[in-house]
Amino acid sequence: MREEFPQVFHLDAVDREDDAAVELARGLRAIEIKAPFVLTSVHGQKLAARIEGPGVVQRPLEGANQTWAAKLGAMARHSGADAIVAVGGGRTIDMAKLAAARGGLVVVAVPTRLSHDGICSPVAARGPRRPHGQPACTA
Repeated sequence: MREEFPQVFHLDAVDREDDAAVELARGLRAIEIKAPFVLTSVHGQKLAARIEGPGVVQRPLEGANQTWAAKLGAMARHSGADAIVAVGGGRTIDMAKLAAARGGLVVVAVPTRLSHDGICSPVAARGPRRPHGQPACTA
């Protein structure tokens, strides 16, 4: 039986990405994720490729929104997935959180960038994309 979430697992740093991918797949089995539905960014593709699951590995679209996430959650649920595994950065993890919530599934975040708090926050933010350096709001 699964323990309550969230749980944080630290995988040891390894020299080769292939070794990290094998370790990730092993870690998912250790927490009883047997049928993961994988969402990945460009930077997470190599890690995600080693995870076997019921669906084709998906990438969030540039304009992905709540509607897209709801469809992804339904697709994951209907495929027989028991979790959505997000391998990537902010957009990938946020879309996975939304999709998992809509599909009634567990989300597993595997960050490829640690420059955001998405890995430990229950919040997912999706809105119009801003040019780099532009503030989120103006007074």
